[in-house]
Amino acid sequence: MAYQYYLGATSPGGFAGFFDTLASGEKLKLYIIKSGPGSGKSSLMKRLAARLESRGLSRELIRCSSDPDSLDGLICRERGFAIIDGTAPHVVEPSIPAARERVLSLYDTIDSAALSQKLTRLESLFSQNAALHARAKSFIAAAGSLARDLMRAATGCFYEDKARRYARSLAAKLLPPLGGEGGAERLRVLSAATPKGLYGFAAENASLCERAYVFDDRFGALAALLLSEIRDAALRAGYGFTACRSFLNPYESIDALFFEEQSLCFINGALLDTELPHAKRIRDARFYSVESLAGKAKRLSFEKKAARSLLEEAARLLAEAKAVHDEIESHYSAAVDFELLREREEKLYIELGV
Repeated sequence: MAYQYYLGATSPGGFAGFFDTLASGEKLKLYIIKSGPGSGKSSLMKRLAARLESRGLSRELIRCSSDPDSLDGLICRERGFAIIDGTAPHVVEPSIPAARERVLSLYDTIDSAALSQKLTRLESLFSQNAALHARAKSFIAAAGSLARDLMRAATGCFYEDKARRYARSLAAKLLPPLGGEGGAERLRVLSAATPKGLYGFAAENASLCERAYVFDDRFGALAALLLSEIRDAALRAGYGFTACRSFLNPYESIDALFFEEQSLCFINGALLDTELPHAKRIRDARFYSVESLAGKAKRLSFEKKAARSLLEEAARLLAEAKAVHDEIESHYSAAVDFELLREREEKLYIELGV
């Protein structure tokens, strides 16, 4: 099995992604694929992933939040490269062309004359798709506002000093200093609003770790604080790890930390819809004040349920958008020269040495 993440997702502020950090922050040779929808980008990456697996090489799968069954990217650290879909909504352009990033344009595999005959229909479909995504984003924005207010309210209900001391003690025990320079984090998203609903890879990734710590938290604020403290401690101790940001607050709140080399992870329990038999669960009751919670019970319950309902509606709209996108892909797929595409793919394998 391979670790699976998103590199971006629709957030309250629009699409939030970390695609450009692969080359600049993670120092990987970045291949940026440019082509139309349904033109074989994801299939190419899936075949390459299978090829890497057959050769015993590590791989990280970057899923598409608009269609979790598709790939937006593939990373092989052993060979030092990453391949990503660099088209909308996560447009990526090279900052140091050829030396650090390379654009793989596959537009020449598409019969533009054939597509031109369907221009009117395609204009309508692209417009419908954009409108549905805009509507979904408005619901996610509303859910994000509620989620942030929920966390603010919950923060006043737990013993913050006690939580920080616990997190620092846990980090000191599990992540002793490595020495040398400071650590480095890889930014990912673990769960997102998708056409499948709230969908992520917390359980799958945690099952790859020998040690898993799950922070059960009814309202999110406690888990976010614990994870933030452990992240800071890990950076000071010199570790490299994956920090998964919350799609509802992608530039501040953390959902999970994965220390792949140490086979260790810490996860907000709200992301898990199944039990992890090997995980150690840290219950939130030991940190929350019963009296404080009682005083805000109605507010917390309402905001939690309302945010969930808004995200369910966003997912429904994203499912409609996917149906429209599927038709767009069918038109493009019919115009692709897949024999030429496979020839280009074989040349890529040679260049990558796989």
